[in-house]
Amino acid sequence: NHDTYRDVHRQAYEEAFRDLPQLAAPYKINSGGKPPYHYSVDVDDVHLSLLNIVDQQLPKDVASWLKDDLKSAAGARYRFAFGHVPMHSEMGRSNQEFARELGGILTAGRVEAYVAGHEHLIWDENVCFDDQHTIRQLIAGTASFGYHRDPGAAYNFPLSPAIYHRYCGINGDPLLCRMPNGGYLFKLMPHIRREAKTPAFMSLEFGGNRYEAHPYWLDPSTQAIAPFGQ
Repeated sequence: NHDTYRDVHRQAYEEAFRDLPQLAAPYKINSGGKPPYHYSVDVDDVHLSLLNIVDQQLPKDVASWLKDDLKSAAGARYRFAFGHVPMHSEMGRSNQEFARELGGILTAGRVEAYVAGHEHLIWDENVCFDDQHTIRQLIAGTASFGYHRDPGAAYNFPLSPAIYHRYCGINGDPLLCRMPNGGYLFKLMPHIRREAKTPAFMSLEFGGNRYEAHPYWLDPSTQAIAPFGQ
């Protein structure tokens, strides 16, 4: 994220997470990688690959490591990859070369979903990264910014015009949208294409041979966690 832009940032970041293996206990950081930047961990039968992706480009060392990491995780029931920047932007422009490269590696490694932040919104969609393949992308970029009783003051981002026209205007209501995956409905703030429920987060829930992604939000008026959609 924004912790590693400059040398002084990287030095402080490395010092802050020098004891990452202890912080991760009882789970073990897998060998290889470059902790605390890119590394992986197994939680029961779920393999998590954490990637240092802070721009719309895939660093060569991260790409090389990720291919090997996913090969070593072939026996896991589920595989998920996490990066800061989405493969496909829901608010701005996407870098198709970046999407093709990362999407190709994730698909070859049988990754269930790519989980990202960066864009301050909640989104769940199967994104196309070439002419034939898609991968599920979960964006949960609204969990860490200001908790404010007035959602209009929150620092979240508007949906792009293309996304708005594709998924909003349900039943003639310009503020009512439908999430591509899950099909649940949610509201926007008037005039600005920003999601009304914020701060929000995504919960991954596992059972048997399937998993589900459910978004929730923290309601400032009740200080309770409630479903993001309806």
